[in-house]
Amino acid sequence: MSKGGITLLLVLALVNAAAGIFIFPDDCGRPRFVSVPEEFKCSCAHATRVSSLDYLSFHYCTLQDAPILSLALLSVLLSLLFYVVGNTTDRYMVPAVTYISKATKLDPSFAGATLLAFANGAPDLFSCVASFSGAHTHSGFGVGGLLGSGLVVTVFTFGYLAYLSGGFDLRKQPFMRDVFFYFTTVLALLAAYRVGYITVPMSLIALTWYAVYTFVIVKTSHKPIEIVSPKDEDEKQPEAEPETEKKEYVAVAVDESEEVSLNAETISTIDEEVVVSPRSYWSQVTNWDRASTFKKCSIVALCPLLFARHYTVPIVQPERVSRSAAAICVFAAPLFILSVAARFMKLHYLSFFIATACSVIFSAITWFFCRETSIKWRIFGAILTLFLSSLWVFVIGHEIVAIMFVLGVSLGISSGTLGILVLAWGNSIGDFVGNRALVRQGHVHMATAACVAGPIFNTLVGGGFAIFLGCLQSETQTVPIWSADQKAILVTGFVILALALISLLALGCCFKDDVSMSKTFGLFLIGLYMTFCAWTLCEETQK
Repeated sequence: MSKGGITLLLVLALVNAAAGIFIFPDDCGRPRFVSVPEEFKCSCAHATRVSSLDYLSFHYCTLQDAPILSLALLSVLLSLLFYVVGNTTDRYMVPAVTYISKATKLDPSFAGATLLAFANGAPDLFSCVASFSGAHTHSGFGVGGLLGSGLVVTVFTFGYLAYLSGGFDLRKQPFMRDVFFYFTTVLALLAAYRVGYITVPMSLIALTWYAVYTFVIVKTSHKPIEIVSPKDEDEKQPEAEPETEKKEYVAVAVDESEEVSLNAETISTIDEEVVVSPRSYWSQVTNWDRASTFKKCSIVALCPLLFARHYTVPIVQPERVSRSAAAICVFAAPLFILSVAARFMKLHYLSFFIATACSVIFSAITWFFCRETSIKWRIFGAILTLFLSSLWVFVIGHEIVAIMFVLGVSLGISSGTLGILVLAWGNSIGDFVGNRALVRQGHVHMATAACVAGPIFNTLVGGGFAIFLGCLQSETQTVPIWSADQKAILVTGFVILALALISLLALGCCFKDDVSMSKTFGLFLIGLYMTFCAWTLCEETQK
């Protein structure tokens, strides 16, 4: 046999050997991973991984001989990530929202329906765009994710906030406005689900409907947007607060063992430039002095992550903005955004150089032109904090989703149940923790408005824009809806969500001025969500 023939045979043998390593069924993929035979799970996990850090490969390949140890390690990591999400929301996101609302004199309901909803939904919008333009390819659009997030945020979280605070009063007009728009959005989503596919005109209608919603919010807002200068703040200090502002704050029962901080008036004002002691610096980064024993153990385990967050997200300081901290964060922000984008889409190699150039330019501008006592620079710093902290919550939330997916698959939970129950919680954890922190500090109107406006933004803008991109890439200009194997679960979800929204509308109609949200009604909403979870799990066990 000639030398060329031998070479050809060797090449073919290597190809066949490589193919033998990654033999897996035709339906191998993350959405249907639970149905993959046990002997092919490792090969399937390797073949479908999109990053070096992959929990599915870790469980089924790296520790395939020690599944109990793998589940234990993943559970510990999951607990640590939940701590980081809560700490990031309490330490950065909530102070930024409350400061921007106060400095610009935004109506609390307006701030919750726009600013907070956008902060919670912008990372999800980024994810939706990446899902149709990145390394992943999708054959359709999942209704379960949007429906599950709505159930978590609007039904469970809303009810939990009412239960946590012991009841509160809400202004009727913004409350009824938000619930009505979300109810019509759910009806439109149900109509699209019944049709079975979504077209370009349907996605444009969704985006237009959100534009109408935003226009109505602006027109019905009680207060004009106005930036408060330091001089104005000094002049207005002796004056009594308006009655409408007092309604925002309510008495909330809080566990004394929990840390209650980060109000716009109580934010730590430590100047980072005067911190010279290593212990003081460590405490500033990790909040070590006020942490419990469990939190200190978590801080030690998460030390690199906390320092990375510290250098990418500035701390909100109401009196002044630290020029050095702002310059460092502005320098790190483009590189941080690039690293996040690289996890979800393919980037050109020039992207790193462009991001580095932007970092240098923006950091230099901040260093030379930042006025530390300027109200505009303080608002800019708070907006930067809000955006970057929401991006951190988004990144950690996706890691939580990935771990919960592995735990769900290892327990044999189907993809439909994972999407509408487990993964919906992972995507909505930032909304839940942030709104809970706002209510604990008395910002009820802002938190409750975000409970309804957040799912509206995710459904109309996140879903609508993602579908629009998907339609443009599709040969038929349509995007089919995933639902074949979870029809009963989706129908139940639609019924529970519609029942909750109708109950909220009926409650609003019972009052002339302010809507009284009682603790009992909060338990009713929680009961609705628990009923849905119980029914879904029963349906899962029958399969």
